[in-house]
Amino acid sequence: MPLLALNPFLMPGTDPLPFADALPATPPRHAPLISLTSVNMRRHNDASHALLSTNMTDDLLLVQEPWFSPIGVRYDNLIKDGKDVFGTPAHPNWHLEYPLFRDRRAKTIAYVRKFCMYGCSKPSPLHVTAHNDLVAHPCLLTLDVHAGRDLLQVVSFYNDVADPSALEALLSFRIDDEVPVLIARDFNLHSYTWSPGGLAPSLHVAEFEAAMAAKGLTLQSMPGLVTRSGHNGERPSTLDLVWTNAVAALFLNLLPPSVHWVDFLGSDHALLWVIWSLPAPLPDPEDAPSGCFCLAVQPSDFKQWVHCFQMDLPTPHPLLSLADIDSFVADIQCVVDNTNKSEINVKARPTAGFPVWDLKTTRQACQHRERGDKSRAPYLSAMRMLLALANLCSRPTASGDHAKKVCDSARNIC
Repeated sequence: MPLLALNPFLMPGTDPLPFADALPATPPRHAPLISLTSVNMRRHNDASHALLSTNMTDDLLLVQEPWFSPIGVRYDNLIKDGKDVFGTPAHPNWHLEYPLFRDRRAKTIAYVRKFCMYGCSKPSPLHVTAHNDLVAHPCLLTLDVHAGRDLLQVVSFYNDVADPSALEALLSFRIDDEVPVLIARDFNLHSYTWSPGGLAPSLHVAEFEAAMAAKGLTLQSMPGLVTRSGHNGERPSTLDLVWTNAVAALFLNLLPPSVHWVDFLGSDHALLWVIWSLPAPLPDPEDAPSGCFCLAVQPSDFKQWVHCFQMDLPTPHPLLSLADIDSFVADIQCVVDNTNKSEINVKARPTAGFPVWDLKTTRQACQHRERGDKSRAPYLSAMRMLLALANLCSRPTASGDHAKKVCDSARNIC
């Protein structure tokens, strides 16, 4: 069947497969791969629903220029007919993430696949969290993508040429030197570095390239590879780019971005396809531990394990400083390790993906908390779990209600 019959939004007179030599081969799905796709929807509602209903290969969709219109009505005492609620197309198989847009139009959104591929009812092992506390702009969406123990911070960006604050928000975004970062999509800039020959560079593009280099970002897109076909006499250009920092290049296996023209659904922009190859298969979400600290102790050995743990517990003392907290957590961790090394048949399960608490992570957590950053919240959760374990096991007759009170009180420590 011709592509025009499948794609009713294809522009008349447009080659359905321009630049076919850039089409990538479909990656094998048996390998532990995470597929990240970015697409410009040109505010098409029907095309957005078609993409969400037919896409069976991608784990994360970054959408620029989405359809964004009223989807409901909210009660308002000052408005007789209520107030319109704006949003984008939704789908039962995808979880939707918005930037902070308030009363403005969101220019970029993200869809996260809820379930495993090919109609499986199991939840996806990929965990994605939006961080609108790090940057608040309708053209910029920051996502923390957790794949097992690996973390990739993905920034979806749309440079609105009518809104200079969009580019200013990107350049003012503070990048953590210890976190792998990938910035993708529609920059709407011409440069001698990445544009095809014959196109004049955009104003102040040299300052933009210098600012990106100062942030430690490197362009991963192939220079001169066309990503926008152009229409109404416009020349093809390279506007959709992918940047990564040094940490992502050193510690993550990110394949070079490829340009895909088959499923562009009538947009004048091609799909950008980034494959993240994982070192090992992701664990089954149903078998994953429920907390940051967990031991697979046989029921017959649990009482003996708790008894040995109680015998080695340090003397409790007030936690009045960072040094007291670090010393207390280190003592608890030492007691747990010594108990595990005893002659009891105890099998330790791996943590959920966060390192052991130490002095460095304590200071970082406190610094991030002071400025309202929640990106290091899992470290606080790990400490709360250790504190709850120590208090719970220090009382031989601890009941379920007492355990709940201990956990509740431990959450308030930090």
